[in-house]
Amino acid sequence: MSGLCGIVDFAGRPVGADELGAMTDAAPYRGLDGTATWLGPGVALAHQARDAAPEAAHGVQPLLDPATGWVVVADARLDNRADLVAALKPAPGPDGDVSDARLLLAAYRAWGAEGLGRVVGDFAFAVWEPERRRLFAARDALGIRPFVYRCDGRRLWFGSEVQQVLAAPGVPARLFEPAIAAHLIGRFEDHEWTVYEGVQRLPPGHALQVEDGRAHAARYWDVDPTARVRLRTEEDYADGFRGLFEQAVAARLRSPRPAGVLLSGGLDSGGLASMAGRILHARGDDPSRFHTYSWAFETLAQADERSVSDGIVAEFGFSATAIAGDELWPMSGYPEVGATRNGPFTGVYQELIGHALVRARADGVRTMLSGNRGDLLGSELVTDLPGLARAGQWRALRRDLEGYRSWKRMSLATAVGRLLLRPALADVAALPPFAPLRAALRPPKARRPVRAAAWVAPTLLVRAGLDERPAHGFVAPPGLHGVARRHRYQVVFSGMQIATTEWVDALYAAHGLAFADPWSDRRLIEFVIATPPWVVQRLVEPKRLARAALRGVMPEVVRRATRKVSPHPLFDRALRDRAVALLDDLLADPVMAALGYVDPAPLRAHLADVRRGADAAPTLWWALTLEMWLRRYLPTVRNP
Repeated sequence: MSGLCGIVDFAGRPVGADELGAMTDAAPYRGLDGTATWLGPGVALAHQARDAAPEAAHGVQPLLDPATGWVVVADARLDNRADLVAALKPAPGPDGDVSDARLLLAAYRAWGAEGLGRVVGDFAFAVWEPERRRLFAARDALGIRPFVYRCDGRRLWFGSEVQQVLAAPGVPARLFEPAIAAHLIGRFEDHEWTVYEGVQRLPPGHALQVEDGRAHAARYWDVDPTARVRLRTEEDYADGFRGLFEQAVAARLRSPRPAGVLLSGGLDSGGLASMAGRILHARGDDPSRFHTYSWAFETLAQADERSVSDGIVAEFGFSATAIAGDELWPMSGYPEVGATRNGPFTGVYQELIGHALVRARADGVRTMLSGNRGDLLGSELVTDLPGLARAGQWRALRRDLEGYRSWKRMSLATAVGRLLLRPALADVAALPPFAPLRAALRPPKARRPVRAAAWVAPTLLVRAGLDERPAHGFVAPPGLHGVARRHRYQVVFSGMQIATTEWVDALYAAHGLAFADPWSDRRLIEFVIATPPWVVQRLVEPKRLARAALRGVMPEVVRRATRKVSPHPLFDRALRDRAVALLDDLLADPVMAALGYVDPAPLRAHLADVRRGADAAPTLWWALTLEMWLRRYLPTVRNP
């Protein structure tokens, strides 16, 4: 977790150090280990250091390549360093070591944008090429490290966070209504949007070239749609998964400084904590330097998961801290705690997470591991009954059908049609021999109206162009056949997931911590998507492959006991009890109503229903966070 930012004037007009300083000052926590700048004709670059991996301490940035005059700034942790060093043979730095920034510069020089798919790890970096007055930037495949920019034809501004770009003199801050509307309806599929007009995110797996005042972003990496993992037994699949997961966790523990994890009772954080324990014991490292933080609920005991997490702590000898959570309900810290100037997107349980991060930093932790994408790799939403049929897994097929039929209370024939016949026909129709014919014969679908909550102003959706259903963000590449496999792809690369990752990165960074998610390791993602979906999970066995892979890694009694528990009772408590006065104040005369974004009457009516025991609408949180954000940051917006 470091930071980078810069300004390029395409006419070569001077860029002042004070302009760059305003950008670094907007996110000072990214440079707790020092900030360095480089100034050239019409360009200024800054690197904010917060070292986590050991090689980061050797990488003085901005890094100038004396052979070409190119300058690079990077926020990176590369995981296939040995392969890259062997292939690129970069000249070491003055201290004899090769930093990640030096490797990224060498990779770009040797292979160009197209070759960055050979780089594995979490990174965002920018290279200034003075002879062409061109800036090149790229972001890692899964979107772990952020990169945002604004290009108006005259100048380019870029940074790790939106608020850095907005802090630069001369950058206007105007609300971008399509992103506001998307936030209200809970759709985050446009990976380039921010809530500010003209300020864009570089999507995951994309590279950016800016020259002569024109910016062009293009994808440099995607999963190989033809890749297939075909192993003899399910045990072989579990062994393959386990090996990759061990690599992923080990790469993120590569630091002399203590690491930690938010440890719940689920398989995702419990699995990575157990793998970390196995790795530390094999190395002979002191496991007490690995810190775990778990929620402790007394009055909301149904949300307490320590009956599982305590077993992992005891098995490996980790340091454990219980975070008392009963009063850390959503909005309990408002207005001091909440969204930043970056945008209104805020996780529901920021107060819970934030208290753990404060304690982690006090404990000397530098890297916090997360199970962020674990749910997506084994999501029960992705079913593959046609795959079970092709594999001759008839007993398993019957179990899934019976389970679904019982869950949905439908006939067996209906379940067969919905889960087996319809997907099987769709799989066949998508194959190359039939796809052109299907496309020619199928009439174009009428676009369906967006289903929005009653309080979202229809005029906003029309103005924003979102009155008809928005397209999905990342579309699975041609050749990735199979409904279940394509669905897995879309789940892993969903806009909600990427927005959550960016929010988590900024939250951890604000606490001086690096965010690392082994479940988002690209090698693991590629393996899972290439594996038959029915091996990865089944309708009646969510996270089947991951659970099998962790046999012998997690304590067995714990592995069997892991379960999904949500702190949702905290949200209910806030809406129905703790935050009543705050919510009444927020919705009495909401700013978002004055701006024409919502009709407050149905919003207040829905909240009244929730207080009487009704379930909260999934998008209620997005309306509340938008209102809180507007109250705090609208005064900083020019020409709203």
